[in-house]
Amino acid sequence: MITLIGWLVGTYLLASISSAVLWSRCFGHPDPRGSGSRNPGATNVLRVGGKAAAALTLLSDGLKGALPVWLSQKAGMVEWQSHLVAFGAVLGHAFPLFFRFRGGKGVATAAGCLLVLTPSLAGIALLVWLLAIAFSQRSAYASMFAAAVLAITMPWWLPTTHWGLMALPLFVL
Repeated sequence: MITLIGWLVGTYLLASISSAVLWSRCFGHPDPRGSGSRNPGATNVLRVGGKAAAALTLLSDGLKGALPVWLSQKAGMVEWQSHLVAFGAVLGHAFPLFFRFRGGKGVATAAGCLLVLTPSLAGIALLVWLLAIAFSQRSAYASMFAAAVLAITMPWWLPTTHWGLMALPLFVL
């Protein structure tokens, strides 16, 4: 149990590092928390900083979820423990300790987690997101729609208790 708590705290702290702020600073762009939508995410970095910074933000945010989950699996954690590590990553991104608990939406971080935990479901989420963005032209709407579809389908696609318990909190976030 102490090992799991260590993983959760470590993952939360890692995910609390804002990729959007770091990449914006590296490229000499304004802080995304003070420009555009004021959201420290890839879409706002694209809006205020350009494609390169946005792509690196998206990749970094995805890795904040994928890497700890992958490492937890390699360390021998059972499935539900890796799911908790994933949830810790999304919480860290959405409520970062280092930025007064005001972070991004956690979409890319959750996608990175999902890609490691179940690539097939990640593919479905990407497809739903792409279809939704084609109709809405808004990343936020597409993300909410994809999250809703995942929350509804995840318990049937992967019918274990911990998946059902994970789907609703991630959708709410």
